Amino acid sequence: MYLEMENSYSQTNAIFLWEYTIDITFYQTWYDERLRYNGSFESFVLNGNLVSLLWVPDTFFRNSKRTQEHSITMPNQMVRIYKDGRVLYTIRMTIDAGCSLHMVKFPMDSHSCPLSFSSFSYPVSDIIYKWDNFTLEINENNSWKLFQFDFTGVSNSTETVATLAGDFMVLTLFFNVSRRFGFVAFQNYVPSSVTTMISWISFWLKKDSAPARTSLGITSVLTMTTLGTFSRKNFPRVSYITALDFYIAVCFVFCFCALMEFAVLNFLTYNRTHPRGSPKLQWPTSLFLKGHW
Repeated sequence: MYLEMENSYSQTNAIFLWEYTIDITFYQTWYDERLRYNGSFESFVLNGNLVSLLWVPDTFFRNSKRTQEHSITMPNQMVRIYKDGRVLYTIRMTIDAGCSLHMVKFPMDSHSCPLSFSSFSYPVSDIIYKWDNFTLEINENNSWKLFQFDFTGVSNSTETVATLAGDFMVLTLFFNVSRRFGFVAFQNYVPSSVTTMISWISFWLKKDSAPARTSLGITSVLTMTTLGTFSRKNFPRVSYITALDFYIAVCFVFCFCALMEFAVLNFLTYNRTHPRGSPKLQWPTSLFLKGHW
């Protein structure tokens, strides 16, 4: 069994699931002793209208949200029967599947989005799935339309899943992708870094320039607050801290410390130049000049 890839593209971002759409040509092959024949030709083809007359494995995609079989201008499915009883079944379909995302390293994260399939009703005692010369063919003309990710390769696995209906053979194809860092860097990392460095300019201003240093510090803190709110609003919302959240938090701490540094410096300088009087009672000087000799 192998899979031919036509094209793929990103669909939506959700809180914990990323939904992707994929257009595939799916091939299955098996042996049916009842279909053996003697003849001069090695094989013959049945079109999509005659597929329902044959036994076909009830393969379904376990993590699919929606599946569409193409039928323009005729049903996009075909059966080729060989004289030894081997059957090759081909069908073209579009699948919307879910992919669980772990965003701890966002935006430097990588993911493996699965596409799992198995028999719907036949357990492993009745039907066994296996990869037959696993290959993946990509249509170079359409390529991969991933705007935020780079396609890094594919991998596959085979396992047996135990359910109440029995043990089923499950085959999984993993699409490995890594996020493109440039967009997020331009939108968040560059502004955060520049804002933090601007807040350090107050260290070179004179201590007497209170309005300038105060305005610069407050503006930097407010800018970092706005950037943090923007990142949480426009990027995937998760219940844990991501690498981007940690970086923005560190930049915010640096900006806040720069503002607090001026406040502490101004407080200490003022106390040094304007010492407060002692709270003790001050006796008149004339009392110390009078005395009995």
